[in-house]
Formats: sequence, structure tokens, C-alpha cells
Amino acid sequence: MKTLEEFQKEDEKNRKKVLKKYPEKLKPCPFCGGKARIVVDDDFVYIQCKKCEVNTRYEDWEDIYADGPGVVISEGPGVLIKEWNTRKEK
Repeated sequence: MKTLEEFQKEDEKNRKKVLKKYPEKLKPCPFCGGKARIVVDDDFVYIQCKKCEVNTRYEDWEDIYADGPGVVISEGPGVLIKEWNTRKEK
């Protein structure tokens, strides 16, 4: 059985993989203007504001395919980054 420290190291390793694959900068929080961060928790990833702690929905940290490439179950972190950075035109 893994220790908490082992889980945390694995999560940080996966977070670095996500940041390398998706280097786009996150815009500030649309609610409070705080700095956003990508969080990897076990098999999931989400974006969270460091200040008010609002977060996106969870996605798998890797693209998940059913029955081979082309049938996407989870679009991974890329879709979360795009959604977080989308702002309504004023």
C-alpha cells in the first residue's frame, strides 16, 4: 500500500506532465482575480483559484479513449484550460 508521501510525489509528477503538455498560461480567476493553478489529484485534474478556491469540474489528467483513438471519453486538461481562460465579451 502506498504512503501519503508516495501519492503526493506521484501527483506532483503527473502535474509536471500536464504542465509540459499544456504550457498555456492560466488567466486570473474570473470571480476574484486571484491566481489560478492546475491541480492533479490521483487520476484527476482540475483548475483552482488559489485565493477563493473556486474550481472547474474534474477531468482525467490524460486523454481517455474507448475502443481506440477517435472515441474520446475525457478530453483531459486541455479542455479545462480552454474553459477557464474563456471570458464573455463585454
